Amino acid sequence: FGEDGYRLARDLGDFVTCKIIVMGTNKNIASYPDGKIKVFDDYGVISQTHKVDYLSSDCSIAELEGDSLWMSVPEQNALVKYSIDHRRVEFRIGSKNEKAFARPLDPVCYDNYLYVCNASSYKITTVSLNSFTVKDYALFNEPVYKYMRINDCEYVWLESGFYEL
Repeated sequence: FGEDGYRLARDLGDFVTCKIIVMGTNKNIASYPDGKIKVFDDYGVISQTHKVDYLSSDCSIAELEGDSLWMSVPEQNALVKYSIDHRRVEFRIGSKNEKAFARPLDPVCYDNYLYVCNASSYKITTVSLNSFTVKDYALFNEPVYKYMRINDCEYVWLESGFYEL
């Protein structure tokens, strides 16, 4: 949380289960698995708190794209693009009846692609942010919960543990 970590952790309350999305020097968003987001203003003070849902299902941890957030909706097998400024869902990929996602979790963006973990299909799926095409990226033998890159290394959190690919 940086130099003001103690104050931010105190203000957030639950600082363990959230993902912090950096939008500027002090302007950040805390995104929670239950769809709650907390928006910090330019002074590092929580200015908005609200809950995001889609079709009465909680949206989950978010990833920033421009002025919007991509959020997964595990119960609906979908990703939604949520406008921070307008406080509404503006775009959806997938649905409960489609096979593009299977309980998607924790989208993360690298090189203009969203990487989406799918706990039920054991896959990491990519979504092109240019064409919105969906492709399989990696397949595992167990649920996959999180994917990340650090420098040139890829890491995945599976049901059995955390691994370097």
